[in-house]
Amino acid sequence: MGENEKTRKIDARQSYSTPKQPLNAAILRVLDASINRASEGLRVVESFARMVLEDGFLSAQLKQLRHDLAESCGPIDAQCRLQSRDSESDVGRDVKTESEYQRSDFESLIRSNMARVQQATRTIEEFSKLNFGSVATDVEQIRYRAYTLEKAIFNTAINRSRFEESHLYVLIDACGQRSGFEQLSSLVGDLVAAGVDLIQLRDKSLTDRELVAAGKLIASLTQETKTLWVMNDRADLCVAANADGVHFGQDELSVHDARMILRPNQFIGVSTHSIEQARQAVIDGADYIGVGPVFESQTKSFDSHVGVELVSSVVSEISLPAFAIGGIDSNNVEQVTAVGCQRIAVSSAVCKANEPGNAAINLMNRLSPE
Repeated sequence: MGENEKTRKIDARQSYSTPKQPLNAAILRVLDASINRASEGLRVVESFARMVLEDGFLSAQLKQLRHDLAESCGPIDAQCRLQSRDSESDVGRDVKTESEYQRSDFESLIRSNMARVQQATRTIEEFSKLNFGSVATDVEQIRYRAYTLEKAIFNTAINRSRFEESHLYVLIDACGQRSGFEQLSSLVGDLVAAGVDLIQLRDKSLTDRELVAAGKLIASLTQETKTLWVMNDRADLCVAANADGVHFGQDELSVHDARMILRPNQFIGVSTHSIEQARQAVIDGADYIGVGPVFESQTKSFDSHVGVELVSSVVSEISLPAFAIGGIDSNNVEQVTAVGCQRIAVSSAVCKANEPGNAAINLMNRLSPE
């Protein structure tokens, strides 16, 4: 390639490059209005998380996001923004739609304000690229964090409603049977009749086919009742056995990967053993969490126990439904309720009782005496 041809190609590329737009009042007005709009939207949603959900974790996340937005926009001089502001002559000031003044419920309130945040941050990104490249990069990350928090807020609100009346969660196995499952059928029938809220099938001794067969039996017994049933560990078997949901420990499938397998209406529970794990489960999109092990368990051995202190920390900070689990029975359940937790998951306390149904009723009365 000759020098003249190389020069022509370089000149052609340069001719398509756009010089930086000089900073002017119009650009600053757009940035100022968008920063204000995003901050206002975040404040509204933060108020919802704080005052309506009473969720300390989510409200703190939203507050931090609002502060991070202000810090990210720091290179855009605040005094210059104020000088460029001209609300009185804004041509869009009097352009209104009827829906702007109507909010049918909390869902519409949050959706509209999170949309405001996301649209405003995108506007900040695009107009910052003209003069404030670092702002555009930082605000892009804030926009993605806003998407994640929107999901966490709605997921929390939806599952608070879904599990509002759920207090007792019973973990069962197949009662030593590998087929027929007559004893399993009797146990599940007793628990359903007693009004148990959730039943989880957890049996490491069964093959996949046996688990699906047992699961389908549970599905038939819980169908059209208030009792939800949960498959332990296996998202694929949850689908195959028509379970209502699946539960994972910290070492099993992630919430994200499980969603790729489950049907849209199937829920996910996650075991947590620290406040950090509980917070992460909220962000990951878990529908409920297990918190424990609270006490020494007869069914599973643990190196240590978190005690009621962790339960107290979780329920005081996180409003996503949380079930205390691990060694809970009629002798110590008051220690759990005393720290504000009205949801427990048990196994031996019910399944090893002479009359599992009555044992379940006794525990439910202790959880919701009214």
